[in-house]
Amino acid sequence: MTVQQALPLFAKLLIKSQEEMKEKKQELELSIICEDTKWVHKVLDRATTDKITAEAQESIENEDNQMS
Repeated sequence: MTVQQALPLFAKLLIKSQEEMKEKKQELELSIICEDTKWVHKVLDRATTDKITAEAQESIENEDNQMS
């Protein structure tokens, strides 16, 4: 699995682990170290992080709807 494939799954895991605090506004900050960054730590920009977070949240909501 590539870093790009893993990021949405990681974001989903982080969001689900914070379910008890879902009433509070939360904002993820994601960073990566991988071959794409030449093994240099890189903090993802807000637009990329927001996109990944939105996709993860949508996936969670779809799972919840399927269970209902």
